[in-house]
Amino acid sequence: MSYRHYLFLLVSFTTYLAIGSATVYAHEDHSCTPLTGNLASWNKPLIVKTSQTIANLKQANPVPISQTVEASLFPARSVEFPVSPQERGGSVSFAGTLKFDITKKSTYRIITNGRPWVEIVQNGKIIDSSKHQHGEKCWGMEKVLDFPLTPGRYVIELTANGKETIKFMIIPVTQ
Repeated sequence: MSYRHYLFLLVSFTTYLAIGSATVYAHEDHSCTPLTGNLASWNKPLIVKTSQTIANLKQANPVPISQTVEASLFPARSVEFPVSPQERGGSVSFAGTLKFDITKKSTYRIITNGRPWVEIVQNGKIIDSSKHQHGEKCWGMEKVLDFPLTPGRYVIELTANGKETIKFMIIPVTQ
């Protein structure tokens, strides 16, 4: 085979690969769908501090429903919980507590940007989640948990988090 034939084949093959790759890339969705409705605040979180003690938790303002919150956490072993969490986390993990109010009976979804252990507590009892799933990775949503809740005050215990902050939101799922 002559040098010209070799060069022609090389250019042809390279062009074929480039066009084929561009075609495949064009058919894949490499962008996030716009966040609307209850998820619209995901990129504009309210900055809050979790509570480290039960006394601080009692004095803290409740976090809003349907508003993304970015919360600072404490070393896990230094946090006092209303109910001892099932998973406290190791010596290098972070934790904290917050409270929130529910005014309407519904299933509420908690979405986080990490994989903390999440427990919802009311009147000294842990509320079991009804569903676990993965979040929308392109937006940094890692963990999604659903909880059936009735009107009242709740505490969210965030434990075993690998970072000093956590972004999350609580949204109603059913009406």
